[in-house]
Amino acid sequence: MRLRDALYARVFVTVPVYDILYEDSEVDGVVLDVDGDSDVLSIGAAGCGVAGLARFRPRSIDVVDINPHHLALAALKLQAVTDLEDHAALIDLFARPRPSSLDRVAALARRLPDPIAAYWSSSRRRSLLTHGLTARMLGVLRAASFVDEAWLRAQAMATPEQRRLALEDRIMPVLRNPVVSRLLTSPLQLLALGINFQQRDRLVAAQGAPLQFIEDHLRRLAGTDLTTNWFAWYAVTGGYDVTTPDAMPPFLRADSHARSLGWRGARRFTHGSILTTLERARPGQYSHVTLCDAPDWMSDKQQETLLQGIRRSTRPGATVLVRSVEAEPWVERHAAGRTLQWDQEASSWATRQDRSRQYNRVDVYRRAASL
Repeated sequence: MRLRDALYARVFVTVPVYDILYEDSEVDGVVLDVDGDSDVLSIGAAGCGVAGLARFRPRSIDVVDINPHHLALAALKLQAVTDLEDHAALIDLFARPRPSSLDRVAALARRLPDPIAAYWSSSRRRSLLTHGLTARMLGVLRAASFVDEAWLRAQAMATPEQRRLALEDRIMPVLRNPVVSRLLTSPLQLLALGINFQQRDRLVAAQGAPLQFIEDHLRRLAGTDLTTNWFAWYAVTGGYDVTTPDAMPPFLRADSHARSLGWRGARRFTHGSILTTLERARPGQYSHVTLCDAPDWMSDKQQETLLQGIRRSTRPGATVLVRSVEAEPWVERHAAGRTLQWDQEASSWATRQDRSRQYNRVDVYRRAASL
């Protein structure tokens, strides 16, 4: 790992960056096809996807994250969907957080492993539910652009051309302001976006300068169904449209919550790297591995180690889900990639459907039956 990425990683693990998962967990639920015989390994990434998996009632979920804040949030969300009987309380805690709802955190945390329970014992920590670095950055841009819920609802009813003009009128001038543009391309902004230098370089190679990527991302986002795009809702309002179930991540929906309640499958939480977790896993332990965009953060050598770990720790037919800013599947350039067979149909569908529009690829792989 280069020195710049090592320094970035040291900073990244000390601050809460994400409040939500910036990946479409509804899409993930379809392509993963988790069931009662599944043993899942997932990167925590603020927990929306992890909590959403409880509705499938797998045999086990192992959650790993290098960032202790994200790991603790993932554990809390998973505990909440399985233990909070009142759906309105779940909404108040994660969809429209209110100070009074934070009192529930302490009760939920007492049922979590000691290190995570200790994390949430601090009232200061509880406020992090809505005050991650990304949320703060979005709040600043939201205020500078004068956008709000009414503006977003109007865009949801507008034509594609009207939306394009609205972006050029309200958002793009802010992004192109010399001070803002310098900030958006700075290491601080990379941290707020959860993009390390390695991923930044891959993004530039695939799509151009970071500021151009941000503008293109907003245009892609504007082309989606904004009535159900919870990423757009979170960016513009700081919360979700609780009046429209499909405009919230699956773990917050009433039907998903009803299916998750009382799930008592094994759950384990590891503060550390996905590479170390795979190395320590039993041979054939996992039926599903969700990597988020972690490979984009890795050097080619680390990606090779990752694939070797997946080869050893997954069973034949296992599903591996990964997102990337790269233009082509990164697995294909590794010899160990022969272990994983790319599911082109599922990958193409997932890439088209993902509401976040943040990645160039959403790839689904199946572990080969023979090596």
